[in-house]
Amino acid sequence: MIPLPSVIFALVLSIYDGDTFTVRAAIWPRHTVEIAIRIAGIDAPELHGKCPREKKLAIKAKAALTRILPINTMVELRSLEEDKYGGRIVASLRTITGLDVAWHLLKICLAHSYH
Repeated sequence: MIPLPSVIFALVLSIYDGDTFTVRAAIWPRHTVEIAIRIAGIDAPELHGKCPREKKLAIKAKAALTRILPINTMVELRSLEEDKYGGRIVASLRTITGLDVAWHLLKICLAHSYH
């Protein structure tokens, strides 16, 4: 397995739900990758959950993440690792202004701690 860099700056391309989004990241000079990022340490309600209350909260969580991470903004990804299902990267996340996104979603009760 190839070790991942400790910090990557990436451009937000889309928001999937309250804890997953897609970025374009510069991994080497003149080399970029588009990949889904799962925010480390949290779990947001599922958009495809069975419970109507969970779906309502999932819509709020996605809207909150969309406000925090507008399309075409840069983010700082740290502590990157492959997720257990493959295809995504799990990372700690800060906005360019320094906001810890996981902490913020926990604070506004739109995610819970996940370890």
